[in-house]
Amino acid sequence: MAGEDNLIPVRSVDEAREKGKKGGVASGAARREKAMLREAAEIVLSRKILPGDIETAMENMGISKSKRTNAMAMVIGMVMEAEGGNPAAFEKIMKLMGEGIERQETTTKLQIEAFDDINLSDEELREIAGGG
Repeated sequence: MAGEDNLIPVRSVDEAREKGKKGGVASGAARREKAMLREAAEIVLSRKILPGDIETAMENMGISKSKRTNAMAMVIGMVMEAEGGNPAAFEKIMKLMGEGIERQETTTKLQIEAFDDINLSDEELREIAGGG
């Protein structure tokens, strides 16, 4: 492993416990922050964005002043960028929402594979779909 010679070994059980505790606290904080960003994305994506700067957009969307954070502004900015055709912004929003492109591709592939063994004619497919 690169940089292994830079690692400082744990000197005692107490030190290991303390480092583990700090890591757990930091991990919890990171999870809460990510959950808050996901919630912000859900709020923003569920409301129409009106023209104007981000503060005006938040006001127009009915987002309370207590929820008008930088995280909320970042999510609104990403949504505006995605609406403007920026594919990277779209991918980041989808990833934040837990709907990564890889997940969508896997789901589609599984759906296609599920129908590979079914041999129906076009007429039978139309009939099943209700258009027959």
